[in-house]
Amino acid sequence: MGRNILAVIVSYIIIGIVVIGLFTGVYMIMGEDWAYKPGVFDVSTGWIAVMLVSAVIAALVGGVVCALISKHSKGAVLSLVAVIVVLGVLGVVMETMKPELTAEQMIRTPPTTVMDASTNSRQPLWIAVANPLIGVVGVMVGAMMVCPKLKKDAAG
Repeated sequence: MGRNILAVIVSYIIIGIVVIGLFTGVYMIMGEDWAYKPGVFDVSTGWIAVMLVSAVIAALVGGVVCALISKHSKGAVLSLVAVIVVLGVLGVVMETMKPELTAEQMIRTPPTTVMDASTNSRQPLWIAVANPLIGVVGVMVGAMMVCPKLKKDAAG
C-alpha cells in the first residue's frame, strides 16, 4: 500500500517536472513572441502544439514511473489516473472562472514577466478539457509499456 501511494505521488511530481521542463526549454529557445499571438496574451498555435506534445510525453513518463515504482500495481496506476481526472476537472473549473481581461490587460508588451504570463495568459478552454483526457490515456499507455499484465487486462 505504501509503495503504491509513493508511486502515485512520485509519478505526479515527475509529470509536473517534465511539463515544466519542456515548457521552459521551448520558451527559452523560441521566445515569447513565438509563444503568444502578436501583442496579446493569447497563446499561439505553436505553443498549443507544445502544450499537447508535452502533456503526452509527461503522461507516458508518469505511467511508466508509476508502474515501475509500484511493481506493476494496477491500483496505483488507476489511482494516478483518478488524481489526474480530479485535478484536471479542477483545472477546467479554474480556467472557466478566470476573470475577463480589460483591454489594457490584454496588451502584451515584451518582456513578459513570469507573473504577467501566469496571470494574463489565455488558452482555449478545449486545452484545459483535453489535458486530463491526454493524461489518462498517456498514463495508461505508459504503464502498459512496462507492464504486460496491465496490457492484457486492458485488452479484456
